[in-house]
Amino acid sequence: MSKRQFSPYEYLPFRGGNRRCIGLAFAQYEMKIVLATVLAQYQVSLVNKLPVRPVRRGLTLAAPAGMRMVATRQLISVIRGTRV
Repeated sequence: MSKRQFSPYEYLPFRGGNRRCIGLAFAQYEMKIVLATVLAQYQVSLVNKLPVRPVRRGLTLAAPAGMRMVATRQLISVIRGTRV
């Protein structure tokens, strides 16, 4: 009995079907928490001020290779609830 060979495009972890990732909901929740935590504590900006043109990578869009960003830690005033 031979094993079935799957094509490289058959396993899409966050899609539907028989081979769907069972950790989908947790992974998405975790990504949102990490992103919210980073954005609450840092201000992110581009190194150069040129417009960003997304690059097509398969079915998705992504940032172009070599895009550089700087993260600056924000000081938050807890008493007044405003950012300094």
